[in-house]
Amino acid sequence: MGWFTNIQIDWKKLYNMENSVDFFGRVTGGILLVVAGLLAVHVVLEIAEMLPSFFNAARSVYLKPVVIDILTIAIMVELAELFIKINVTHKLSVNLLLDMGIVFSIREIIVELYAEHPSTFIVSGPEVALIIMVVLRFLIHAQKERAKKFKMAQGV
Repeated sequence: MGWFTNIQIDWKKLYNMENSVDFFGRVTGGILLVVAGLLAVHVVLEIAEMLPSFFNAARSVYLKPVVIDILTIAIMVELAELFIKINVTHKLSVNLLLDMGIVFSIREIIVELYAEHPSTFIVSGPEVALIIMVVLRFLIHAQKERAKKFKMAQGV
């Protein structure tokens, strides 16, 4: 019973919010990477299962699930990178968010292209979002380049 009474717990350190956020970022990023790895294994198995169909001219190959899974892996890796970067730097990267949004929009556009009942060509949400995010990404990059040139001209 003596060892139990000698345990001292620093409750402030235990319930420190920054430690909780760090732990959440590490766990979430790790889980997303593990799930992306499992999905990658699933994609490889799907491709291995389809391989005989590629050499048979009479059979058609249905690639929609493979394409969607590959783009989902890209989104999950971007999300994991976002959580890990937030954990390390404690800052949110707009470029990383835009990259993730661009990949997600491309995935949604491809899902619409493979739809069972494709509608007539109408510019929908994912296309508008993709255009906006690509323009924003370009503008942010151009602004950073101008700031870099300005600093070099100032001699800083």
